[in-house]
Amino acid sequence: MWTQFYSAAKQVLELVDATRQNGDDIKKLRSELDTLADTVQNLAFGLQRLRDEMAHDREIFNLKLENEFLRRGYTASAPKPPSLEN
Repeated sequence: MWTQFYSAAKQVLELVDATRQNGDDIKKLRSELDTLADTVQNLAFGLQRLRDEMAHDREIFNLKLENEFLRRGYTASAPKPPSLEN
C-alpha cells in the first residue's frame, strides 16, 4: 500500500513540475509572440511608408518629365488619328 501511495505522490509531484514548466514555457512563447507581432507591425508601417514615398517620387518624376516636355515645346494633346482618306 505504501508503494502505491509513494508512486501516486511521485506522479503528482511530477505533474506539478510539468505544469509549472508548461506555464513558464507559455509565458516565454507569449513574450516571443508579442515581439514577433511588434516586428510584423513595424514592417507593415515601413512598407506603407515606402509605398507612400514611392508614389510621391513617381508624382515628382511625372511632373519633372511633363515640365521637360513643355520646355521643349511638346504638348500633352493626343496625336491626331490617321486619316481614313487615301
